[in-house]
Amino acid sequence: MQNKYGTYFLAMIIMVCVSVVGTVLVISISHNSTQMHPWIKTLFLDVLSKVVCLKVDMDTEGSEPTPHKMTNGSFDEGNLNAGYNELSALVTSTDNGISSMTSTDPNIAKILRIMAFMKNEMVSQSDKENRQLLWKQVSKVIDRCLFLILVIFALAISFTIGIYLYMGSETVHNEH
Repeated sequence: MQNKYGTYFLAMIIMVCVSVVGTVLVISISHNSTQMHPWIKTLFLDVLSKVVCLKVDMDTEGSEPTPHKMTNGSFDEGNLNAGYNELSALVTSTDNGISSMTSTDPNIAKILRIMAFMKNEMVSQSDKENRQLLWKQVSKVIDRCLFLILVIFALAISFTIGIYLYMGSETVHNEH
């Protein structure tokens, strides 16, 4: 009889270890922001998400980054891009001698450099956020897969322990 309890506790220890390792794996993947390989995207977001019945957010799957809102919400990347293009066109236009304005007025050249820097930073930040969202989606799929595996394992162990207990009680009753 003691062997059955030992088997039960061993199964519980294995389940706890698997769940801790799975949790660490999911958290590690969730906070990843590196570039995702296409096969990972296909395997987890297209195939496995359907197998585990998990709806993947389609906005994060596109290759084009979505416009990133600034924290104050006053304008987005599109408005910054339009402003940069207008100012750039104004400086390089040849009407009324404005083309020489860049060399005579360093403030306009400085504004253009600042706007170009801001535009590039916003695009790179938007790309990074999109990569993080994709990895979070992958971690959700992995989490759901590990949960289903753990539930199936727990059911199998529970049924096995139940059968052992039932067979053990049958043997005890047959001996008397």
